[in-house]
Amino acid sequence: MKSLYNTIVESDKIDGHIHLFDHSGIINKSLIDTSKRCVCFADIAFRYLDKYNNKEIIKYYDNFIKQYYNPEKHILLATGITSDEIINIYKKYPQFIKGFGELKCYSKWKEGKLPYGNLKWIKPLLEFNKKIKLPVYIHYNLNSKQAMLKFEELLSEYNMFPVVLCHAGMVEDFDNLQIHNFVRYLLNKYTNLYIDVSTCKTREFYIENPGKLLELKPYNIIIGTDINPIVNDVIKNPIKFCNTCYNQV
Repeated sequence: MKSLYNTIVESDKIDGHIHLFDHSGIINKSLIDTSKRCVCFADIAFRYLDKYNNKEIIKYYDNFIKQYYNPEKHILLATGITSDEIINIYKKYPQFIKGFGELKCYSKWKEGKLPYGNLKWIKPLLEFNKKIKLPVYIHYNLNSKQAMLKFEELLSEYNMFPVVLCHAGMVEDFDNLQIHNFVRYLLNKYTNLYIDVSTCKTREFYIENPGKLLELKPYNIIIGTDINPIVNDVIKNPIKFCNTCYNQV
């Protein structure tokens, strides 16, 4: 039986980072209907609105799975407001959920309403994932030496399952060449690390510095659009630079 990864490579390009819900919590049908195989993050609305709780989040998953879910196209990840909520989503849909994320661990959380802002809040989820070893997508800004140290500590502690660093850890207010060099170091040291090169800032860096992309391990790079369903902005051959997180799925 072919792995999901081989099916993706042979049939179509993969969008490794796409959101299903907009900021009002409405399913964006244009994204669901994209012809590309996509890794689905069903998470945006829940961290902006105080009213959402686990019951409401479960309802969104119920709605999506019943009306839109297509196993030939969608790789569905679980996300929520707390680690416990994410675990509960997985427990309800173990046959659908293929990973966890996007887990927001910004070094600074601008809204200040929800428990994001560091890596501590996801630790219970990572401990839970030691047994099932699904891919985990983490959004963590590598915008200081301390942030870099904390992220490497996490990789060292949780090296038994794939960890995807969204947007290559790049941000607007930091030297992204320094971030790139640190990411290259991490990729050479931790075989379970994958780099998502979605969002404008990350795409801009590698478009302006195409040789830098080639310094990274090609099969540890994940092409992602982060809402915008266009994958060719970064490199011309997404099949070559494709993720292997789902080899066993």
